[in-house]
Amino acid sequence: IWVGSWGGGLLKYDPAFDRFDAFLLNEPEGASINVIHCIAGFNYNNKICLLLGTEEGLVIIQKPVAQKKIIIEKRIGRGKYDSDLGSFSVSKIVNDRQGNFWLATHAGVHKIDKSKQPFTCIYLPEVNANDKIFHVIEDVRYHDSIFYLTTMKGWWKLDLNLYLVTPHRLPATTPRLAPFINHYIKDENGVWFTSQYGFGYYDMRNSRIIDYSTILAKENESIPRTWFISKDPLGRIWFSVFRDGLRIFDPVTKKTNSLFDKLSPVSLIGKSIEGMVIDREGIVWMRSTGKLYRIRSDDLSWSVYDMPELSKL
Repeated sequence: IWVGSWGGGLLKYDPAFDRFDAFLLNEPEGASINVIHCIAGFNYNNKICLLLGTEEGLVIIQKPVAQKKIIIEKRIGRGKYDSDLGSFSVSKIVNDRQGNFWLATHAGVHKIDKSKQPFTCIYLPEVNANDKIFHVIEDVRYHDSIFYLTTMKGWWKLDLNLYLVTPHRLPATTPRLAPFINHYIKDENGVWFTSQYGFGYYDMRNSRIIDYSTILAKENESIPRTWFISKDPLGRIWFSVFRDGLRIFDPVTKKTNSLFDKLSPVSLIGKSIEGMVIDREGIVWMRSTGKLYRIRSDDLSWSVYDMPELSKL
């Protein structure tokens, strides 16, 4: 039996042992979110969760087992952009025959239609309202709460706990390397990224950016831009270079292999690579010049296939 309390969080009654276990939500001590008025079962992201009506709005949590702090899956009704709901107190939750939730709150009755997809808008500061956001990158240290937005004018930090966007100052590096990224892949410490001005790695845990663009440098030429990027089962980073084939970079040895360069039997110098992915078997699939390339990541052998004309499909 799940029981709400006035400030003590969530209680679980175990009839087999005739006892209560107490669970606090992961908020500062004394926070009114631990005033829980009502509880309902809820299927969220294919998991059986609890929907809590609290003094600070709705909270979705997984059913706690042993831990004493509750991890919040999602919070609804907090932040200055939730203009319809605000930071409202939910005193009652009723589930109707159609699966909708009806909420009794101090601001009236609200209906949650689960068949609809609600959106909350979070805006850049007004002076930057016309800036274009290219990527939303998760902070590997704070999953589901801190994200970085890359734009034409730099990076922004998005805090979903506060619904707040603030400028994000990147670690010192080549001026144009990190602000102008094209694609990225993440690992446990940060993100590998391609850029309009090279290739690098953003180590978020140690707050540093490593510039690997020198592996692309050619005598008397500027650093080319890089584009598609993937990681193979051996941990090597594959990325395409603008009109200059593929590179395979080993982060351990710091060595680089080139494919489809001017020394290759099939050269893509001066031609664009239009897409690249690596499947679960470590096969690299790449499209260029109307052809499909299949490359084995273990021995770098490859095959090429003509793409059918769309008009004949």
